[in-house]
Amino acid sequence: MKVLIPCLLALLLISCLGGPTPAPPNLAEANSSTGPSSNRVGTNPAANTSSREKLNPLPPESRTEIQKRLVQKALSLVGRTALQFEGASFSPDCSGFVLAAYYLSGIDLRKEYAQKTGNGVRRLYHIALSHRLISTERLPVTGDVLFWDNTYDANGDGKLNDELTHTGIVVSSYSNGRVDYVHYHVSRGIIQESMNLYQPDRESLNAPMRIKEAGKPRPEKWLAGQLYRAYGRLWYLQDAERLRQ
Repeated sequence: MKVLIPCLLALLLISCLGGPTPAPPNLAEANSSTGPSSNRVGTNPAANTSSREKLNPLPPESRTEIQKRLVQKALSLVGRTALQFEGASFSPDCSGFVLAAYYLSGIDLRKEYAQKTGNGVRRLYHIALSHRLISTERLPVTGDVLFWDNTYDANGDGKLNDELTHTGIVVSSYSNGRVDYVHYHVSRGIIQESMNLYQPDRESLNAPMRIKEAGKPRPEKWLAGQLYRAYGRLWYLQDAERLRQ
């Protein structure tokens, strides 16, 4: 009996101290590293819901502090074209907007961004990919970084084969598949628009995304929901940084 008492005390102490702090969830998928993804958010009963029905987004009180800051900063940039701030400036384009909104929210991606290659969108995508934070499953949530393919004919061959050409930030997400996002529009500056990932082909529910070429008809896929590729949960990097400290 005297031998058992120290053992029981030791077990009790271990259970009270608990285990190590868990790392951020792993969003990576087996096939997410290569090739454009089809829309894999799946079907949902809400997909048949009338667009006039009001469905509430994720309530603000259930968001993390970093998500709240990202939404606030992204919306505060709407209407701007220049991205110059005290101590930092960013290119006036879609990737510059994402970098700026994250920077203003307390997550500075510039170091990793400079270490990647390719266009700005591809660099952001590979930052998320390197941290296993890319996903096409489920709907994106506030603060997630959105990625689109084929938003313009980047290589000039007239085909829909241009990967990772645009990016933006989610500011609200609804159960019927609607996603509101802020992005840098090529001619209008920073604006807020919407798409529906359960009904990507409905023009009334999806903002135009592919740049219209003068004298040419629109291609088969040109709406935001049709050209959507994946999302990156880059706001998890704040948690990852804290865990390393």
